[in-house]
Amino acid sequence: MIELVLPDLSIAPTILTLICLLLFYTWYRRPSRFPPGPRGFPIVGVLPFLEKYSERTMHKWSKKYGPVMSVRMGNEDWVVMGNYEAVYQSFVKAGSAFSGRPYMKLANEITECKGLVMRDFNPTWKTQRKFGHLTFRGFGVGKKSLEDRIYEEVEVMNKEILSKGGKPFDISEILTNAVMNVICNITADQRFEYDDKNFRLLQHILTKWFLEPENTAAFANMIFVPLLCNIPPYRSKYLEVKRDMMQMADVFQELVDQHRISFDKNNIRDFIDAFICEVDNGKDDSFTDRQLVQYLREIFEAGTQTTTGTLNWAILCLIHYPQAQKKLRNEILDVIGNNNRPSISDRKSMPFTSAFIQEVFRFRTRVRTGVPHKTTETVNFANYVIPKGTTIVANLWAVHNDPDVWDEPSKFKPERHLDDKGNFVQSKHVIPFSVGPRHCLGEQLARMKIFIFLVSMVQKFEFLPDPNEPDLPEIDDGVIGNGFFPYPFNFVANEIHASYLTVHIVGYRRLCLIHYPDAQKKIREEIFAAIGNNNRPSISDRKAMPFTSAFIQEVFRFRTRVPLGVQHMTTETVNFANYVIPKGTTILANMWAVHNDPDVWDEPSKFKPERHLDDKGNFVQSNHVIPFSVGPRHCLGEQLARMEIFIFLVSMVQKFEFLPDPNEPDLPEINDGVKGNGFFPYPFNFVASEI
Repeated sequence: MIELVLPDLSIAPTILTLICLLLFYTWYRRPSRFPPGPRGFPIVGVLPFLEKYSERTMHKWSKKYGPVMSVRMGNEDWVVMGNYEAVYQSFVKAGSAFSGRPYMKLANEITECKGLVMRDFNPTWKTQRKFGHLTFRGFGVGKKSLEDRIYEEVEVMNKEILSKGGKPFDISEILTNAVMNVICNITADQRFEYDDKNFRLLQHILTKWFLEPENTAAFANMIFVPLLCNIPPYRSKYLEVKRDMMQMADVFQELVDQHRISFDKNNIRDFIDAFICEVDNGKDDSFTDRQLVQYLREIFEAGTQTTTGTLNWAILCLIHYPQAQKKLRNEILDVIGNNNRPSISDRKSMPFTSAFIQEVFRFRTRVRTGVPHKTTETVNFANYVIPKGTTIVANLWAVHNDPDVWDEPSKFKPERHLDDKGNFVQSKHVIPFSVGPRHCLGEQLARMKIFIFLVSMVQKFEFLPDPNEPDLPEIDDGVIGNGFFPYPFNFVANEIHASYLTVHIVGYRRLCLIHYPDAQKKIREEIFAAIGNNNRPSISDRKAMPFTSAFIQEVFRFRTRVPLGVQHMTTETVNFANYVIPKGTTILANMWAVHNDPDVWDEPSKFKPERHLDDKGNFVQSNHVIPFSVGPRHCLGEQLARMEIFIFLVSMVQKFEFLPDPNEPDLPEINDGVKGNGFFPYPFNFVASEI
């Protein structure tokens, strides 16, 4: 018996080797004409090599394997589209073949295979997608326009920001509350008070699984690697996230039940009413309460994540790039002023704002590899054969950082989206909402929310770093999970005031008009020639009124309102002009000296508006007139102040002639004034005769 066994044992290593080779060959081989790519290790595939930023690792691989490549994810072969052309050709040109949705255990269990996001590409998906598209697009939803619903919450949000009193705070919760209430207004025609228990529950769950680093990473890992759902410590997270999502579903079911009680088919108020109407019509059995509940959950999740994530990144960019913030605010004040409500229709007149938002979309891609697609049939694509049922991923980060498209893609440059004339250029290479039949349903609403929220905040507040933190908040790293969000950060939001500055500068203008009647006459003649006696002045008239602009600039120079500026301080020891200035040294800028430098100004003690005109009578903007200071800490309200001063002055001179008080033998003093936190004329009376 032993002799019979030994020969078998002697060939065991050979048999074992053959089995291993066969398993390795089975593992390593690809379908015929399948795209090339890395294989990784058996069972786990390339997962150990993906690192934190998987999209960047895939981008490196694509340089070797090409823009259409495969990766072995666990025991499945996925295909990655690595540039715009590959994404466009697959998701748009061959959209029907690439619009399926792979089965993903946790996501499908949460949705109960209902809703819209995780449904496969089939007639039911098309019906539900069409309903959502028409309902969002059609009537706003209900009697209020989308803008009305957004702006209602914007006003509440701005009050919340104002309540911080200029102290450092984290805006994430305020933004989440505001965005969620916009969505609630659209879907359920109501807004929650921020202390409502159901609202707090929704806010808590969304923050927990989409913003908290540990939980959002675990959530994403379980979706993409289903095996983890059964392995500690992920098992407890798996049960926890399912329980939380069921609690969300219960809140939405309660909303649906409330709507059924008050439903009137002749008064469709919102998304829920529109859906109930379809349920009651009974023409399509995919319209059910459970479908509606999952639809609502997806709208809340996706709508909240997209807008809050983008706005958080936008605010962080404003803090990191103060010159962009200044330029953005100047454009806002030029186009809509300080108090007018922003409208999406203003966007066409605000090219830099549009460029800034598009650059945020590009610079910080929120869903870096999109939501996975699946081929619905075997496809011949880019000289490869991709079998039916293959998972497809679009590397949106790679599209947004393609060096063949973008100059210095790692840098934040809103100007890249402007042409030579300063017009905004919509780029087909910026696709944060994906493209094709399965692009984000709420894209239009999201773009509207982001524009109105951002413009409203920048219009009212200046965003500054937290003075208690020595370093700016991190912008090159963030929370990775089902999206890409900045790490929590504090900042200061200072309310913008400009009226105080304007009133006192206009006071000196009136005094100069009285002292120099020839200048007053010349301004009035120019006003009548440019806009007449009855037309309302506009800031756009300024370019046709060179003497008026010269007069205003000369008042800025002649009577410097803040002679020594506001004190600065060195933030580090500096070698400057062959001197060493220690950290913490107080710095003063003698603005009066700049405005009265005899090496720059001929007879600086005299009031001569003509000094700011060239030989042809054109106005010359001088970089030596700096009443609002210069640099990162120049006056935040400069643009608004300039606008107010121009319009106030022109409006008054257009309607009135300013004359000395006949009861006072001497003209009011112009070479002296009240000194304190500024320089103001002494109180004086004058006569204003209507023209």
